[in-house]
Amino acid sequence: MNATIKQEQRAKLKTMQKRQSLTGDKGEEEDDEDFQVLRISHQPKSLVGGTLRNYQLEGLNWLFKLYQANLNGILADEMGLGKTIQSIAILCLIESFKTREEKLNRYSHHIVIVPKVTLGKWEREIKEWAPEMRLFKFYGDGEERNNMRPILR
Repeated sequence: MNATIKQEQRAKLKTMQKRQSLTGDKGEEEDDEDFQVLRISHQPKSLVGGTLRNYQLEGLNWLFKLYQANLNGILADEMGLGKTIQSIAILCLIESFKTREEKLNRYSHHIVIVPKVTLGKWEREIKEWAPEMRLFKFYGDGEERNNMRPILR
């Protein structure tokens, strides 16, 4: 029993250290009415396709704040400001908090649902910006999708 508790404590400590490395040396926290929110000071290390602009980092912080509060939201602004990249960035950030075991065993998945016309763009952007991210395109007619289902489990 003690060994299990110590493993859990080590895992929590590693997660806290990862969060501190992403939020900067100061461990900045944003004070909110109901809870403490970690603020990200730089992009996740696994986001390698370029550098986020300041307004994209603000968007990432907003998405991360929603994630920490277990809320949903819609990222919407004018075309060409990097919503796709910010969405990929939040997935990279969430993945960065997982332990090695969680990553290997794939305890959780993320789903991105996009219009058919943008499917190719999303695939290219994920491969460019987050090449380590596992990408599975679930697209095709009913029979093709039925054949893909065992791969997802």
